[in-house]
Amino acid sequence: QDIHPEPPVLSIAHVSADAELVALFSGQIGAAVRIDTPAFALNPKHVHGFLRRRDKEVVKEQAEAWQDKIRQAVAFRGAFYVTNGQLQYDEEASDAEPLRLERIEVKVENITNRPEENDEYPSTVHVNAQFPDESRIELGGRANLLSIPVPRVDADLNIDRLRLKNLLPVTRRFNVQCRAGALDVSGRLQYSKEST
Repeated sequence: QDIHPEPPVLSIAHVSADAELVALFSGQIGAAVRIDTPAFALNPKHVHGFLRRRDKEVVKEQAEAWQDKIRQAVAFRGAFYVTNGQLQYDEEASDAEPLRLERIEVKVENITNRPEENDEYPSTVHVNAQFPDESRIELGGRANLLSIPVPRVDADLNIDRLRLKNLLPVTRRFNVQCRAGALDVSGRLQYSKEST
């Protein structure tokens, strides 16, 4: 991010971490991290910068597999929660309203560097979010957050009453104008390096 962008790329109202002492008796570290009311503010410059950085990282993925280093660390099992998150994507065009998501709730449990044998997706993932007009997006399933080079996800995706005009800040970049109508989607999403 720039030195002092306005608004900031990310602001967080409150972060807490709970240690699980019982897990220490079994030789592993246990913890849960909770983030309350985070607010993301993105624009095309942020997105392009991230994608360029990912391209460079893919080139070096074999030499610097951070996932392997985490797997070799002390055994741990944890959870990650986000409550009441907000995201705004501003195309920075004078005739376009920013894309906004509200009430983002994230629950990722059983994050571990010692999964059970043959467990391809050890973590459970649940994500809920709403647009200002009450359109909803829900994702629920399983994930392998330490997969190389990118996390793998196998989850159900449900989108209810998504007003297509909400997508205008994104679709207009591809010369697609969505000004009316609604979209309902129910399907399965699988994401990995090999396929999406």
